[in-house]
Amino acid sequence: MLLGASDHDTVDQILRVTVYRNWFESSNQRMPHCRWGYCHVVNNYYRDWHYYAIGGRVHAIMRRSFQSEMSLNQGLDWR
Repeated sequence: MLLGASDHDTVDQILRVTVYRNWFESSNQRMPHCRWGYCHVVNNYYRDWHYYAIGGRVHAIMRRSFQSEMSLNQGLDWR
C-alpha cells in the first residue's frame, strides 16, 4: 500500500490518511508506505512480514497506534 504519488509530487503534502483494521499476511513491505502528508496507522494485524511493515519518507508524518504482530517463531508481540 503506497500512499503518495512520487518523491517530487508536492501536492501530496495535504495528504491525510488513516489505515485502520487491516490484516497483512506474508508481505515484504509497504503496509503502508507514505510519501508526504500525514498517515495514521491504527489497529492493524501483521503476520509473517519480512523486510519492513510501516515506512515513510519525503517529509511524511507517521503515527502508529495499537498494532499487533505475529511471527511464526516469536508468538504474539503487542506494540
